[in-house]
Amino acid sequence: MEEYGANLVNEVTNRIEELQNSFLEHYALNVRASQTIAKTRYRLGVRLYYRELDQIIKRERERKVQRASIVSLLSEDIFHRCILACSLEVVKVYYEYNASPTQESSIGRGGLDFPWILTIFNVHPYDFCRVIETFIREEAQLSEQAIKHLTSVEEFILESEAWKEGSPLLEALRAKIANTQQVNSPGCSVVGSSGGGQHKDVFLTKFLMKAQSSASKDWRD
Repeated sequence: MEEYGANLVNEVTNRIEELQNSFLEHYALNVRASQTIAKTRYRLGVRLYYRELDQIIKRERERKVQRASIVSLLSEDIFHRCILACSLEVVKVYYEYNASPTQESSIGRGGLDFPWILTIFNVHPYDFCRVIETFIREEAQLSEQAIKHLTSVEEFILESEAWKEGSPLLEALRAKIANTQQVNSPGCSVVGSSGGGQHKDVFLTKFLMKAQSSASKDWRD
């Protein structure tokens, strides 16, 4: 991480501190637990976040991705918020499973259940969904329970949360339609988009395919 510039490192450090304050404040409001417990959970989440970040950078290098593209990714505030939120979800699942191995995945029930972490980190579910597949792929030490939980979270987002008013998904769809219309206009010259734009467009396509598959499965069931 350091080789991509001191500014990026400082941004990461400052962001972690800022989000810690938000996490501890809201944790205290929802759970009758000491600050020590909350800090321990956050610290474990940060440790997993850094490990995941290292794995992602390593994978991008192996794919011969240009340095500028990696820097662009590491400069995205929402990317870091999503990875840290995902890390803290995994930590939460670890504690829940050890407390009650038969407990079902906790989604949408209030308290600290998902999407609580997204609310306090100001992350939209659609943006969060962008990192789930990568997180599962890059973190080899994820437990079966954590993978099951993150998969359930992805399905929850695919089926409902991503389609709500104000979702970045709706903006992405409108932009895609507008670009298609522009390309098909007479005399229009197509200019290549930036790397970030291409990545987002690829994810949009994959997301829509997953959403269609999920809807088809529900219909068959």
